Amino acid sequence: MSFQLPNTTTGDVVTHEKDSDIVTITRLTPGLRAAFLIMVNLPRVLLALLVAVVGAKFLEFATSVGVLILKSIGLAFIQTVGPMVLTSLAPPRFVAIQKNMSFHYYSASAPGSWALQGLALTCLKVFVCAGGALYFGRVAFSDVQQFRGLCNVYETKFHNFPQHVITWVVNNASTRGYTVFGHVFHV
Repeated sequence: MSFQLPNTTTGDVVTHEKDSDIVTITRLTPGLRAAFLIMVNLPRVLLALLVAVVGAKFLEFATSVGVLILKSIGLAFIQTVGPMVLTSLAPPRFVAIQKNMSFHYYSASAPGSWALQGLALTCLKVFVCAGGALYFGRVAFSDVQQFRGLCNVYETKFHNFPQHVITWVVNNASTRGYTVFGHVFHV
């Protein structure tokens, strides 16, 4: 967005109506554009890539569907940390101005070109996500996939194997259960 706004050297970057929280950004200076790139866009992209890699690793090692759902909820919480920090640490007036801030620029384009551009971006996102999932599942963590496959073969071959109950002796008495700080909890 910051690269579509026209340049200015005079400093008339924003328009702000008197006694209103509505702020419109109409132009950017080259220094402000560089600051947006370095301090906003690059950290945002790097953080998104970091969360994607850590999240893929986090989800790849889920042992069941229940664990996968719980880990997904944890990753969804991580996404809410940024806005929560902003609303808790920023002054309320700043948050109100930021909510009503908008960019305004003119872009001459052919009719229907935006729909095609949106379709291309959506297709690109789908292919990048699918490629990332295949890379992490089949290349980066191929040993985990191979181990899970062997576990599935083992489980299908020995699914009727009898389960043994573990018994052990506590204070010369055969019992089934757990001992915590001298107390026996029976199963």
